[in-house]
Amino acid sequence: MSLRHTNRLFNSHDEFAQFKNSFSGPEPAPLDSSALRERALELAELLEPKSDRSELEETLSEFAVSFDWQSFHQLSAMVGFLAKSLFKDVSRPVPPAIKRKIFEFDGPTFLFVGHASYYDYVLVGHLLHRIGMPPPIMHVTGTMCKGWLSHWLKGFRTLEIPKNLSPLRHRAYSWFCAALAECLETQALFARTSRYTVRARDGILREPYVPHGLISAVKATGRALVVPVAVSYSIIPEDRYLTASSLFSTLPVLPRHWSFFLPFLLHLRSSDKLFRGIENAFGDVSIDLGEPFELAYDDSLTLQRISHRAIEEVARNKLIHPTHIVARAMQGLDYPGVSELRQKVEEEIESIRSFFQARYHKEPPFHPVIESDLPEAVQRGIKSLSGRGALSRSVFRRRYSAGDVPLLQFYSYHGDRRIYPLSGRNSMTVVNAGVWGYTLALHIGKNLLKKEELAEHSLVLYDSREDLIERLTVEGKHPWHFKDIPLPRSVRPEADLIAAISARGQRPCHCHEGFHPRDWIAAVPDSS
Repeated sequence: MSLRHTNRLFNSHDEFAQFKNSFSGPEPAPLDSSALRERALELAELLEPKSDRSELEETLSEFAVSFDWQSFHQLSAMVGFLAKSLFKDVSRPVPPAIKRKIFEFDGPTFLFVGHASYYDYVLVGHLLHRIGMPPPIMHVTGTMCKGWLSHWLKGFRTLEIPKNLSPLRHRAYSWFCAALAECLETQALFARTSRYTVRARDGILREPYVPHGLISAVKATGRALVVPVAVSYSIIPEDRYLTASSLFSTLPVLPRHWSFFLPFLLHLRSSDKLFRGIENAFGDVSIDLGEPFELAYDDSLTLQRISHRAIEEVARNKLIHPTHIVARAMQGLDYPGVSELRQKVEEEIESIRSFFQARYHKEPPFHPVIESDLPEAVQRGIKSLSGRGALSRSVFRRRYSAGDVPLLQFYSYHGDRRIYPLSGRNSMTVVNAGVWGYTLALHIGKNLLKKEELAEHSLVLYDSREDLIERLTVEGKHPWHFKDIPLPRSVRPEADLIAAISARGQRPCHCHEGFHPRDWIAAVPDSS
């Protein structure tokens, strides 16, 4: 569908016209990317001098803030209305103290978003509009920058970033962020992790990668404010892509099958029928702000601390939906009935409540229906998971089983609020995913989940065979050995040796009683 046809389709819908009038706001001023690049070069030479001026200047030429003022209002209203149609917003009101802290801060502001879906860009922009903030600079990474979806980026002010940055590109990007910070531009960072866990591919809350641009900005301006943003979905639009990498990445963002859209492409149906057909297609969504924290240029300014603090705020504020609870309850059950499933849901709720009281000293952020009407919450969870194919229902008896096991685990992990280090922090590494390596990973990984004192530790299972690591990541099981025993969620497969052993001072160590898992690595002979 061409952009012109899409415009005509939206504008022919009466509700969109009303929404567009209410959605309009002050037009953001365009930015001079050339001047920003020059300032970035000056800052790099002043605050982090290296003998790479000509190379850095050439690399900086790749970075620019895209902003099409002619189509900004139309497209931003279109993506906002699309999000309003596809999701039911159940976000809690932003506390006045948080809004006051954001608006009274007189330095650059960075939004740190726990990235789960392409719609995060739209929903975060909509939240800022709702609380009266100007449109931010969206740091956009990956396939969102390509193909027909790139047209929709004109509805944002975007800084497009390659998924993989060389050291020189990373340096250029960092100082370009600093130049934007000097202009007091609000920037939205979407947490990236590794090649295999981008956008919460496995559903597990991992401590993410944080761009060095944040530190460069603080070096340039002296301070910055980080605002954690927790976006949580009852149904994630790209769930099938995230659990089965063979699917093309942009197709799952559509709420219905292609055949549903064919009549509209052929001008055979009205826009009213289209929007009625996709209304609330992805269920409930919540966009909530965590406690903002200020950064100053001192010895405590490390990416690791920033990352952990931001993701903790995301973890404690992400809404726990019925789909998450029911998926967690289904783990380990064989063909449960509704009453058995409800009993397990109650146990999961108490377990989550105990964890939040011990970890965060607060009540968990449950979806309101979980608190007010538990039977209805269970039914909603079953309906949503069944609709996505994660659950199957027997024909003659009201009993349920796992349909798509990886998808069911994916939603189960979204209800988990433990933070698993990505790499390099409180982690161990087992090298080679053969029989012995996989056995060791299973044994240690399960023990990490059982022992409360090891709650912040994880294990990296490295193997150079990328096809094996891809299958371990997507399927969660070894394709050749112990096929029926899934990897614990505390274990992260990795095919990049540098990423796998990049912990501070990791060294070979024999496993013995009383060992501490920090900075531990074991090389296991490959017996596969």
